[in-house]
Amino acid sequence: MKDVLVTGAGKGIGLAISRRLAKAGYGVIGAARSAPDEEFPGTFLRCDRPRGHRYSGYR
Repeated sequence: MKDVLVTGAGKGIGLAISRRLAKAGYGVIGAARSAPDEEFPGTFLRCDRPRGHRYSGYR
């Protein structure tokens, strides 16, 4: 079985892609800033930066 990582998997297109891949037999690892409202079809990682953190970009 192949595993895939889907970013933005908490809702919308990312969640739909995750469901489709899981149905096709892939192991799905989803990552997003917000957890999905519904059950996720694999392993879900909630990834968010700490409050007050500002991204300054590369210099």
